[in-house]
Amino acid sequence: MTRRAAHRFATEYRADVHGEGPVGGRTVRILLGRIRTPSPLRAVRWLQVQALRVADGLDPDPAASGWAGHPGTLRELPAGIPDVPSRLRRWAGDEASREAALDRLRSGAPVTLTTADHTGRYSLTIHPVPVPCRPGRGTPARVMSLWSSPVAGRRVPVGGAAGNR
Repeated sequence: MTRRAAHRFATEYRADVHGEGPVGGRTVRILLGRIRTPSPLRAVRWLQVQALRVADGLDPDPAASGWAGHPGTLRELPAGIPDVPSRLRRWAGDEASREAALDRLRSGAPVTLTTADHTGRYSLTIHPVPVPCRPGRGTPARVMSLWSSPVAGRRVPVGGAAGNR
């Protein structure tokens, strides 16, 4: 009689940043960044940095920009108009929101921050991902991703079109 090893799993966290908007008359979704880490805290911190990166890429921070001293150059949007950079900066600077995200991840639930304005829609997400552990150990086996990042609107297996066979 053969004995089958019990499968044990650890949790890793995959964080993604996507931008979505009109390009050439159609809506296109683009991966702006991705990380996999065994630490939920590292995933939340990475997402915080990415939120600021996307915000600064869309619009300079009025509080830190050299343009702030030039009258009429930078101004606040009127209330009620969606403002992605401000929303992303607000989340990145709100410790309570980041702690709530960390608690959610530790409970096994995903975290998503999505915001949109006239420039497009931006989604920052973290998903807990079960990863098989090495037999007899509590640490995850090194698992190679089956897919690379999206390339020209399609997914390409790691190792080229033929894959690793």
